[in-house]
Amino acid sequence: MRFPRVALIGVVLATAACSAAADADSADPTPPAVRTLLDGLSATADSVADQQAALAAAVDPVGGLSGCAAATSTIRFEPVWAAVHPVPQWRPSSGAPPAGEVYEVPSVLRIVRDGRIAGTDLATLHVGVQDGVARLVPFCIQ
Repeated sequence: MRFPRVALIGVVLATAACSAAADADSADPTPPAVRTLLDGLSATADSVADQQAALAAAVDPVGGLSGCAAATSTIRFEPVWAAVHPVPQWRPSSGAPPAGEVYEVPSVLRIVRDGRIAGTDLATLHVGVQDGVARLVPFCIQ
């Protein structure tokens, strides 16, 4: 008789865990524009030229990559969506912050060179969202 109770408790716990996960997903504070931006940049990771063009269009201020050396690799962004949060008081070490509400996006970065993952790094990206458009703080990819 103990086994049916244990099985029932397991089913109840599994159901509660799935329900909590669904609630966490529905409460995700990440603006859709941030997901669209980072997913779009990751989709260009097979081409240095394509990613550089996409990145140049995605940074605020526009033209913020003008001081970067020519890139030889790309990045696949793997954000930790559950940890994304607004940071209204954040300011970059130099220059102006991106326009709009700024979000901190902890991410795993996969460095891609010649179609293969050449390295991995951890970074906290800062993304501004204004009028439904997301823009990254400029950074250089080598």
